[in-house]
Amino acid sequence: MHSVVGVDGGIDAVIKLLYVLMRDDQLPDFVLPLSVVEQKSRVVYEERALLQELALSESAAEFKMRERVSLRAFLAMWDKRILFNPSFSGVFSLQFISHKLLRYLAFIPLVIVLICSLLLVGDGSVYLVALLLLLLFYCGAFYAHRHNEHNYRVLGLCYYF
Repeated sequence: MHSVVGVDGGIDAVIKLLYVLMRDDQLPDFVLPLSVVEQKSRVVYEERALLQELALSESAAEFKMRERVSLRAFLAMWDKRILFNPSFSGVFSLQFISHKLLRYLAFIPLVIVLICSLLLVGDGSVYLVALLLLLLFYCGAFYAHRHNEHNYRVLGLCYYF
């Protein structure tokens, strides 16, 4: 709608005038685009740009990378918290909230849904079915993680989520 929220660090480019030095602990592919937006400019996607890179083959390595990126992303969101303010960044604030903040906080409603399902399980069969499906989903993700079987379609979706 306004600007890309994050970029792939292996294939990004920025106009020299908009480049901002970052601390060593910051994620360039997350903080640099936010710095561009903070300067009232846009980050755009170029569909003709190509990149070929090897994916992490082990789920443990992928999980460690995601864990590191998530922790650093929280710090980056704190550093760039002005961008959550619609009076400063307009529609980009909605993109920033939905694409980053809510994504990283998705575990909160999932925990609430699990607790509510456990509390309501005695109030009808629909709640029991919902709880069983939820537990099946979580078990599928855990199984895929433990047995490195995240390439199977359903298990992979559970694991990725």
